[in-house]
Amino acid sequence: MKPRIILVRENAETLSCSDCAGSLEGIDAFGSHEVPDYEPVRRVMNQVGEIYLALRRRFGDGIMIDVVDPRNVIYLIPTLIGDFFRYRPPFRVFIRTLLFGISPASVIFNGRALHVGNLPTPDDLVQWVGNRLQGSGFHQP
Repeated sequence: MKPRIILVRENAETLSCSDCAGSLEGIDAFGSHEVPDYEPVRRVMNQVGEIYLALRRRFGDGIMIDVVDPRNVIYLIPTLIGDFFRYRPPFRVFIRTLLFGISPASVIFNGRALHVGNLPTPDDLVQWVGNRLQGSGFHQP
């Protein structure tokens, strides 16, 4: 059974100031001439991308990595319920993850919210995952 990491990225507000690729830049928002500052959103989205790349480089296809918009509850809720039965985190941890772990800039590992609202550095997360998998008999490439 492969470990699963869910990276909950920032909301890309695709209704205004963005293109289909989610970059938020300089066009008038809802007729306003003031373009909102999306730098914090862009920074979190870029951090999630860096974490994804670092995990993929280190562990390849040996782990499942999903990058998800927190509004995608049609994916998140059933996946977290499935991860509860697959990885068996304590029920209290599962409920806390379900209620509070689905927020931008969060990392969920095997059904447990590790980081909520703050992202680790890619190196720190890769090291943490590597240490966790080393004891589980997972063969790291």
